[in-house]
Amino acid sequence: MKVVAIQGSASCQTMIWLRQSYRLRAKVFHHRLGWKVTVSRDEETDIFDQLSPDYLLVVDARDHVVGTVRFLPTHGSTMLSTVFSYLLTNSPSLPAGLVEASRFCVDTERCRNQEFINLATRSLFAGMVDWALQRHYPQIAAVVDLRMERVLRRAGWSLARISIPHSMGRVTGVAGYLPVSQEVLLALRPSNYVFSDRSGDAFVHDC
Repeated sequence: MKVVAIQGSASCQTMIWLRQSYRLRAKVFHHRLGWKVTVSRDEETDIFDQLSPDYLLVVDARDHVVGTVRFLPTHGSTMLSTVFSYLLTNSPSLPAGLVEASRFCVDTERCRNQEFINLATRSLFAGMVDWALQRHYPQIAAVVDLRMERVLRRAGWSLARISIPHSMGRVTGVAGYLPVSQEVLLALRPSNYVFSDRSGDAFVHDC
């Protein structure tokens, strides 16, 4: 299992992984959580995927994507500043020097046992901190449901709330900031953690 950083579908392999991540998002956010998201050809994408975001993917030994998260800089349009702006009642705008993480999910069906789910989740947490550290982001802004907030807290990566809980589809969500530091990375990183940055893959026209 490895964590891979990509930006768009530059190479054939990253395109395959990205399409897998869109299908995973449809499974989790549309079918499981009942969010009002757009699904086409069994893939969930939105306008933010057109803004050249960065993605982290957890890829298993068979090259299947079993976890994903999307990053957007807060100096531009983000989900928290638009779709979830109602959560920012006490803080009407996000600081410009941060990054927002969205569409975090893990494939609990492909990860067949709790140990594998925990490994995929913890690897993705560590990858988020690793990626943000390399780009000098001090915090990560995020909207999470209350179950995920508890998962983060148990992992030792507590969310600093900037909103009160609010209904989001079948779940209740909250906005906040996640700290980024070398200490947090060391605490989250599994023993067999592997991080691969493929953001600079050369663009391939024909796959």
